Amino acid sequence: TKYFNKCLTVPPPINSRFFQQENRKPNKKEKLILGFSGRADPDKGIENTFKGLKIFQQLFTNVPFRFIFIGDGPEAYRMKQKYPEMDIQITGFVDDVIPYLDRLDAFILSSLQETISLSSLEAYSRGIPVFSVPIGYLFDNKENLTNYYVFETPKELARLLFDKLVNINLNKGVGHVTPINNSLIDYAKLYSLVTSQ
Repeated sequence: TKYFNKCLTVPPPINSRFFQQENRKPNKKEKLILGFSGRADPDKGIENTFKGLKIFQQLFTNVPFRFIFIGDGPEAYRMKQKYPEMDIQITGFVDDVIPYLDRLDAFILSSLQETISLSSLEAYSRGIPVFSVPIGYLFDNKENLTNYYVFETPKELARLLFDKLVNINLNKGVGHVTPINNSLIDYAKLYSLVTSQ
């Protein structure tokens, strides 16, 4: 421990895009917009996301959705081919993820390897509900978080998506889904919490 106490941690500068005004508006579209940001490599567990979305599609046939891969990677294109009945959009690499994140009703993280997923922190800092496997910084601090939901199986993901995004809005009509209101944690605060661990 003495050695590590002598180390100086210098956090990288925070990109100014995280201080931009939130542009998220209630979703008046006819579809839920779900997504993931990052490179879709095989170790990211994307297949489990799509198994859950398939179950969701089968159980709740009257709730249309689109899934947006904000990024690229081999699994993104493989999932698009494997699940042709789903509305899947692949953006390819983008310099600024914020405009894409601000379109999402929910962010889904199914990676079993990322202890701190920058993409999930970015989404959470924008007030987007995060649905995640039980791993990583957000999971370790789940007692202090709202708008963060944990699933272990694709079936649990399907049920959570319905309960948290659709069921609460049935009075307004299915398909006119509004994101859950929550107090935003700005990226600077979130970043300082992560780096202080």
